Amino acid sequence: MRHFSALILSFCALYATAQQSLPFDFETSPTTADFVDFAGGVATVMANPDPSGINESGMVAQIVRNPGDVWAGSKIILADYLDLQTMGGFKMKVWVPLANTVVKLKLEGLGVADLDAITTVTGAWETLVWDFTGLPSGTFNEVVFMPDFGNTGDGSEWSTLYIDDVELFDATYGLAQIDLPIDFEGDEVNYQTTSFAGNFSSLVTDPTDPSNTVVEVFKSFQSLNYSGTTISTPAGLANPVPFTSSATTVTAKVWSQLAGVPVRFKAEDRLNPAISVETEVYTTQAGEWETLTFDLSQQVVGTQPLNINNTYDVITIFFDFGTAGGDVGDQIFYFDDVAFGDWSSDIVGATASEMRLYPSLLAQGQSLTLEAGLDQSFTFTLTDAVGRQVFEKQCIGLTRVELPRFATGRYYGALQSATERLVQPVLIH
Repeated sequence: MRHFSALILSFCALYATAQQSLPFDFETSPTTADFVDFAGGVATVMANPDPSGINESGMVAQIVRNPGDVWAGSKIILADYLDLQTMGGFKMKVWVPLANTVVKLKLEGLGVADLDAITTVTGAWETLVWDFTGLPSGTFNEVVFMPDFGNTGDGSEWSTLYIDDVELFDATYGLAQIDLPIDFEGDEVNYQTTSFAGNFSSLVTDPTDPSNTVVEVFKSFQSLNYSGTTISTPAGLANPVPFTSSATTVTAKVWSQLAGVPVRFKAEDRLNPAISVETEVYTTQAGEWETLTFDLSQQVVGTQPLNINNTYDVITIFFDFGTAGGDVGDQIFYFDDVAFGDWSSDIVGATASEMRLYPSLLAQGQSLTLEAGLDQSFTFTLTDAVGRQVFEKQCIGLTRVELPRFATGRYYGALQSATERLVQPVLIH
């Protein structure tokens, strides 16, 4: 009888947990019992410890991240599956002890989707936004909170965060869905971008042209080596990228503080992220706008080739791909005018050129191999991380270069012929 009663109580508890509906204000519901904790996270509904600013409400949810996994958090199960076709935006008030904290919001159920937002204030309430507009309806019925994602909690005040007023809203604001070409001008298109893994992107005035609107990408010192910016909401593009056997390129104008920074471009299927294609080129200008051409028929080694029969309706750009923020500190990039087509470009990417430079990771005293096609003459230069040229050599065809003993760190090797140019990072250790 005791066993039977326990089963009834467990069933009732599960049923109660599954009866929550958005919005969440924590005044009467959800309660502590409605949270499902995992991986070291512990959620508790309690009195607001800081009723000030934008949040003077009485009750909030506290999430303490105890020692456990870097994805520790807690979730709430909903009574019904979400309809995200129009009301796909999430707003939530957040209080964290430190600015630049990654707060991951994840949706689970019959599928999985997650987005990151980064806090901007310390020890004060602010509103963060995540846009899941366009994701399939009838798929998600769990809202998962993972604050300070990527770090291991210790149960202290520095691992204690608060949330309140979780609600859905129309993140499209009645605007048209984004589509190629994308110039970020006008007020009739939803130009919102989606950042992840430590990136923070926003529409700003072009620092070189006050009449132009561009996207600023702030890659924080906490960013991961794959941090990027999706050039749309999760709804993707209004129309798939129209790849054909003879039209495989996408262009974008970019601004980088340094030359030789790898910029990766990815196209994927919104409903099946396992279908994707990636290519990569390098910036050649420092502190100036340039046009990069991404040829998706030249995929990154180890990634899927382009299949023109697939649907590619999500595009993402990754600045300084492969480098974590902790290795270089905060970085700022800009991009604009993303377009499809075989447009002329002033950039030759490493994959599209006959030029080669390897290895990219050198030990002190190790030689560098340069290629520029059969008997092609070219100039090789090496600059340091602040743009000072430290080495130059005239070369023909396949050349092996013995470098002087430079200080360890990041350099940029450039191969320049009469018709081609290649810039590539070189790390000396």
